[in-house]
Amino acid sequence: MIAYGSLGVPTNMEVREMLRQWQAQNRWAWANLSNAMRLWGASNVAGANRLAAFAHSRGVTLHDDALRSLRRFLIAFPEPGPFDTMIERLEAERLQRAREEQERPIREAMQRERDRAAHVRYWLERERAPRAARRPVNPLMGLDKATIAALSGAAS
Repeated sequence: MIAYGSLGVPTNMEVREMLRQWQAQNRWAWANLSNAMRLWGASNVAGANRLAAFAHSRGVTLHDDALRSLRRFLIAFPEPGPFDTMIERLEAERLQRAREEQERPIREAMQRERDRAAHVRYWLERERAPRAARRPVNPLMGLDKATIAALSGAAS
């Protein structure tokens, strides 16, 4: 997959040439291209007349955002096939995204419940686990009487 953000700002000439090559290969109506870009989710999509004028005249330019959207679409779909099948595919993808978006809160709630149950189990097991036997506190801290006497400065 291409990282679109890393491509930088395209020039009108660069995108115009890409559009001409793409259109020569695919032969879509300009309105179909514009509609497919909108359905794909591109922002700042030029209309059919503007795309046609842009492709055929150097005097017509597009805004930077429209250039980016157009270039992203042309790169993402170099050989989209017939318009009708492309629209069906884009519509199916859009429906799938909508379905996933609708199911996401349910999945997240189920995951939170599993995490909560695991947390409760962990603390219940810790509560029931036998505790390690404590040793009695040794006031001499493991030292013998001669060492204590030497450290305290008392003569033995």
